[in-house]
Amino acid sequence: MDVGESMTVRDLEAATGYPSPPAPLPQGERGEELHAMQSCASDTNAGTLLPSPLAGEGLGVRGSRRSRIAHRRIAHTSALRTVARHTIIALGIVTFSAAGAAFAFPASAGDSNAPGRQSSPQSSPQSSPQSGPVVASSPSPSKAKDQKTLAAISTRFAADGSREAPSFERHVVPLLGKLGCNGRACHGSFQGRGGFRLSLFGYDFKMDHDALLANIDGARVDVKNPDASLILQKPTARIDHEGGKRYALGSWEHHVLLRWIESGAPGVKPADAKLTRLEVQPSEIRFAKKGERVSLKAIAHWSDGTSEDVTPLCRYQSNDDQVAKIDTVGVVTSGEPGDSHVVAFYDAGVTPVPVMQPVSDVVGAKYPDVPTPTEI
Repeated sequence: MDVGESMTVRDLEAATGYPSPPAPLPQGERGEELHAMQSCASDTNAGTLLPSPLAGEGLGVRGSRRSRIAHRRIAHTSALRTVARHTIIALGIVTFSAAGAAFAFPASAGDSNAPGRQSSPQSSPQSSPQSGPVVASSPSPSKAKDQKTLAAISTRFAADGSREAPSFERHVVPLLGKLGCNGRACHGSFQGRGGFRLSLFGYDFKMDHDALLANIDGARVDVKNPDASLILQKPTARIDHEGGKRYALGSWEHHVLLRWIESGAPGVKPADAKLTRLEVQPSEIRFAKKGERVSLKAIAHWSDGTSEDVTPLCRYQSNDDQVAKIDTVGVVTSGEPGDSHVVAFYDAGVTPVPVMQPVSDVVGAKYPDVPTPTEI
């Protein structure tokens, strides 16, 4: 077809692949178009299948054009009606749901005196299906308060003959850390020391328990003959030990490890209580002059509600020895004026304690009233 020739509607559709927009009909054809639209509408409402507008069977070019235009407009109108109908249904569902929620919950959950809410003094969250998931209850506060803090293990095992079985997590591993056995300079190193390796600072209880009970080059823990265990022989220097003497024979440290082996050397069980908080008293230290001393007290709080004085089992460190020094038993000694922190370590607990010493005695009530040049 030449460019100058005119294209019919059918030619335009065949060339582009898309139906062309309906063109306005001449004034004389309005009546026939309306008649075709009414016929298509009645056929659509009746559920009959309309003939294809491109078939043109039984119609001339002019009639085929009117049929296509009418069919497109009816299809467009039907689509709009379908969208409107779905929108109305959706709005109705949302409105009904909101009304049902307002009827079921006329006020907030915390307002027990709201109109329409029926509350019973005997109702409980577990008995209501709308109260949410049931959370496991924690130990009773009254029960935890009634339990006194257990005395320090250095006091309980000062003399031989205690029948208490030490805990591997609470006592044995922290004691090995206090003695320096699982430090980076000893068996806590990544390659171990002397063929024996522990987890650094005791972070892996299972690994440490397996290593202690392994009989590779000798029984480090011998439950059949506890006193022959290497962890009792070497640290007391009864046999050669590269790390030297770590505690004295007959000391509370020796009694703790010996009694643990005599109890069967139990490890950590999944159901055992976990450390929840390490409390250090006092929580802040203020020195007035150089040479003053303050003793710290560390208390471990466990998930079962128990607590224990773990001061002799903690490791201590000062962030600035010029301001404050701390020894292995938790005694802090003041140095030069300034501020710093001393830190207590036990199990997974790390608690810092601020330490400060003013540069002069002009503090508190002695601080002078300084006039200001403005009212602010």
